[in-house]
Amino acid sequence: MSISSAMHDDAAQASDGPRVVRVDDLSRLIQEKRTDKRLTLEQAAQQAGVSAATLSRLERRHKAARHTDSEPSMPDTRTLAAITRWLGVSLERVMDVGTPAPVHQIVHQSGETTPDMVEAHLRADRHLDARTAAALGRIFRAAYEQFAQPQDVTRE
Repeated sequence: MSISSAMHDDAAQASDGPRVVRVDDLSRLIQEKRTDKRLTLEQAAQQAGVSAATLSRLERRHKAARHTDSEPSMPDTRTLAAITRWLGVSLERVMDVGTPAPVHQIVHQSGETTPDMVEAHLRADRHLDARTAAALGRIFRAAYEQFAQPQDVTRE
């Protein structure tokens, strides 16, 4: 699981936003430790418990980020944890709490059916295009109508 994916997990979220890796800080800390301890890339990687290629990529990341417009992929959570342990710093030292993703509010109208509400949520899902959301809505409606039990009790 990458950090970008973990940012959406409950374990990786703070109450006020997702956590993001401060790549420049991580790169600088790796470089400083290797220089101070006079470690080769291979020695440092072995001590950290990651591959030399991974450590090299992270160490050089901030230089590469200046020359490209693309967002570099983040290390997975295990790699990040191993490197911060090796560096002797907490995860919070190399992570920031970012701005939370915008929330799409959906207002349910009185009398809306469950399939209507599900379709509204599917339409609001930023990961689905309109055509896919509509198709999933139709699938849900058909399944719901097939399996829903008629209610004899009137809701208050």
